[in-house]
Amino acid sequence: MDVLDFIINVLREHEKTLDSLIERLEHLPPEPEIWIMEEKRDILQAHVVTLSIIIDILENRTFKNPLFSFESQITPSSDNILIDHINKRTLVFGKSPLDPSKWSVNVFQGTKKRDSEQLQSHSFDSERKMLAWIIKYILQGLDALTEL
Repeated sequence: MDVLDFIINVLREHEKTLDSLIERLEHLPPEPEIWIMEEKRDILQAHVVTLSIIIDILENRTFKNPLFSFESQITPSSDNILIDHINKRTLVFGKSPLDPSKWSVNVFQGTKKRDSEQLQSHSFDSERKMLAWIIKYILQGLDALTEL
C-alpha cells in the first residue's frame, strides 16, 4: 500500500509540474516561425514592387510611387525620366543626342529639375545594356533602403 501511495504522490507532483510548464508556455510570445514568415512576406512585397517598377520601365508606362517615378516621353527620340526618391536623383535616359547609334543615361542631383548638377554619365551600344544598367541602379537603391 505504501508503494501505491508513493506512486500516486509522484504522479500528482508530475502533473503539477506539467501544469506549470503549460502555463509558462501559454505566456510565451508567438513562435519564431511566425516572425520569419512575416519577414518573408515583407521581402516578397519588396520583390513585387521591384518587379512592377522594372516592368513599367520596360513597357514605357508612366508610374509614381514613394520610391521611384517614371515618365516616358511621347517621341522615341525624347528622353525618359526616372526620379529616384530614395537618393533624391533624376535619371535621364534614351538615345544619345550626340550619337544616334548609342544610348545614354545621365544622373542628376535632385528630383525637381534636370538642369541641376550632373553626377554621372554613361553611354551604351544597345538599349538592352542601358536598361540593364538602370535595373541594377534600381535594385541597388532598394538594397540600400532595406539595410536601413
